[in-house]
Amino acid sequence: IACRELAGLAQLRSAPEAFLMGLFDGMGQMLSCFVRPEEYRSMIAVDPWPSAEVEREHLGFAVTELVHSALASWGVPELYTDALGLTREPIGTTDRSESGDLAAVLVLGRHATRLLLGGGHGDFHDADAATAALGLDHEVVDTIAATLGVHLNDLAATLDVDLGAEVDYQAVLNSARAQLIFTSLQMAEESVQQTEQIQTLESEHESLRRDATTDRLTGLPNRAAFESMMTDAVSRDPGGRNARGERIENESLAIAMIDIDHFKKVNDTYGHRAGDDVLVAVGGALRSVTRRKESIARYGGEEFVLIANGLDGLGTLESVCERIRREVEALSVDCEGVTLTVTVSVGAVLTDGPVDERIGGEMIAAADRLLYEAKRGGRNAVAIDRFG
Repeated sequence: IACRELAGLAQLRSAPEAFLMGLFDGMGQMLSCFVRPEEYRSMIAVDPWPSAEVEREHLGFAVTELVHSALASWGVPELYTDALGLTREPIGTTDRSESGDLAAVLVLGRHATRLLLGGGHGDFHDADAATAALGLDHEVVDTIAATLGVHLNDLAATLDVDLGAEVDYQAVLNSARAQLIFTSLQMAEESVQQTEQIQTLESEHESLRRDATTDRLTGLPNRAAFESMMTDAVSRDPGGRNARGERIENESLAIAMIDIDHFKKVNDTYGHRAGDDVLVAVGGALRSVTRRKESIARYGGEEFVLIANGLDGLGTLESVCERIRREVEALSVDCEGVTLTVTVSVGAVLTDGPVDERIGGEMIAAADRLLYEAKRGGRNAVAIDRFG
């Protein structure tokens, strides 16, 4: 409730989210009671308001970390997990995202609750920073705490909690937390359902995009994806950035065409299913040896292609190609009881100069010519050259 009131005072549009944020945060103590009952009991007997360091020492985790993991595993919207995670960092005045605002509200909500329950000001070192981040007066937290105390009877009636003759704030809030779980379920459910619908649409979109750019047999990027990779590799804006916004300065580009030797013979002798098994095995081998700044794709048929950035010369390019050739040569492919060995031939070119889309196409053609030079040299071989 303190979080909701603080969000209203800060004129945030996310007062319902702030209410849920406070509710989720309060679940940390409840969860800790279940997973570490003895340790938790002994810890709060010494200090009802332990620091995160003390919690880790006694429980093996901070309570906030436990809630964060629980919410993430339950599929609660990232807004809440992001906000909860931000409370573990110093609250700044520059992060005015919705999650940043919720984090600041939660810090102050915890502080107000502590004041209400007689915990004093404690070591809430970032309460002032959270107050400044939300543009609130320093007295607002004390006001919230006092208001909650004064109106406890109204709150008790709303939450159907019997205070009795004596007001035990701790008992009241413990009971209220339990009741709040039920009164907020509909809000939480609606929020999660909306998020699930969005996630479903995003997942369907991603699935369609992945299907359009992935070779179904090998799981590697397909020809269309390779063309997109080439566009990324050769595109530069006036500032020297590629299509992904990454700054590229004088970085070499290499293209390697890779073809399975005697693949037609495999199909003719053992059938197309064996051919598919060979393609899958080779695709897996190529994926396993692809390193940083290297991208592999199935170009078509039994042919694969590799793009590599930042190689420092023909010697390095040869090492890359030999790594591929040796990895495939070591394969043993089981095709319905028949063990097949496989080799590939590789043709590759390297350029240190500026690359555009026209030169990118010429590099592919040059690498393809070198591939067939490796084939004519006896297969299971590598042929490389500098382009241009």
